[in-house]
Amino acid sequence: MLEVSLLDGLLRVVQTERSDGDAAAQWRDARRLGWQLPAVWVDQVHGSAVAEARYVRGPAAADALVRRREDALVVGIRTADCVPVAVATATGDAVVIHAGWPGIVGGVVSSALRALGGEGAVAVIGPHARVCCYEFRGPAREAVSARLGARYFVDDALDLTRAVIDQLREGGVDEVIDLGGCTMHDGRWYSWRRDRSAARQALLVGPGG
Repeated sequence: MLEVSLLDGLLRVVQTERSDGDAAAQWRDARRLGWQLPAVWVDQVHGSAVAEARYVRGPAAADALVRRREDALVVGIRTADCVPVAVATATGDAVVIHAGWPGIVGGVVSSALRALGGEGAVAVIGPHARVCCYEFRGPAREAVSARLGARYFVDDALDLTRAVIDQLREGGVDEVIDLGGCTMHDGRWYSWRRDRSAARQALLVGPGG
């Protein structure tokens, strides 16, 4: 399990590992990670919809979830090879984003940042399929090139990391913390492409302290 403290301890970001168990265990609550608060999740659909955590009752079809500073909740998303992102503003509001290639093309990062609002943003990026391993061919490559340009391809691989960081910067994020890790070749993480498993790790954001 990896942890990052943001805003002088106001917020805590936790990235689970394969050894911490499937993210389904965190769906129910966040107590095993040290929070005495309920965890709120979304039913991820590889789109660009954003939900406010305080209004979620049951699975919500969205790929980003906003937590306001006053919310007594932990918010989380589940990933295997897609990019898990957490963004916090200086006021203590935060959003978690599930950014696969369809969401990156569809604008999930910019949609999440608009919904979050605020200034002085810092982002944390968790482990995902990196350009070293993420072979990307066929019609999907043409769709990505048409929307984002060819600059995110290195030979037959797609650089999700660079695409997400560029979109964060364009959205006004001041600092990006990359936790590293390629899910496809590092056994610490679940990978759909490597294992064809439904198991996922989790990225969660909640109060610090």
